[in-house]
Amino acid sequence: MAKDNFGVSDGDVDAEAADLRQLIRSKPPEYRMDAVLREIAELKAQLAGTQRRLLNLQAASSVFDTLLPMDEVTRRDGLVSEAVIRADELLTPEQGFYHIEHDDLGRSYRWTGPNNDFGFDMLINRSTPIFLSAEILGALEQKQVDELALYCDNEKLPLSRTPVNGLYVFTATLPAARVGRMTRLRFWVPELVRPSETMGSVDNRSLGVRFARLSIRPAAPSRMDTAGRTANGGATPN
Repeated sequence: MAKDNFGVSDGDVDAEAADLRQLIRSKPPEYRMDAVLREIAELKAQLAGTQRRLLNLQAASSVFDTLLPMDEVTRRDGLVSEAVIRADELLTPEQGFYHIEHDDLGRSYRWTGPNNDFGFDMLINRSTPIFLSAEILGALEQKQVDELALYCDNEKLPLSRTPVNGLYVFTATLPAARVGRMTRLRFWVPELVRPSETMGSVDNRSLGVRFARLSIRPAAPSRMDTAGRTANGGATPN
């Protein structure tokens, strides 16, 4: 029995043809052509939708590879299991980031904004729980740090905050989930601040927090827990 590259056998084709013949016979002669055309149109629409989803997944994977140096990405079955994202890499306005900046210590960061949320869509291997760590170099108002929230696939997760070496380290655990599904990570800043309105500055941007680094790894100890340190001098607590 022959099969093509998509795993469709001759028997599958014969079964579909039989269903189509039955559909045609069930219609009055004057409506049979319309029935066939509608069936073809529905199949083409379904195929187009599937192609769009595949292209989106390929684009997401390609963008993720661009964002992360390969020596800081560990994959399993094509899915990311360990990774580090730094502020000095290619982060976009669509992800919720402004341009790269540096503080007085030379540490790289990006202000988040102009919306309240920022984050990433990633193909993560979540066959087991995932440990997440994010480094934030503060904000213009303490409330923005104190009330920072994390959502994974639209579900709010417990988020711990620890001051470490002049920054804040936020940690959370992503629960295990069905493998192969895109993971949507979104941080939510409770309010935005415009320096031009509060500090007499010419900066008219709506600013959230100063993002420096994010890392993910399996919840069990791994090499990236000890080796994946940011060049900005940040640290991840044990």
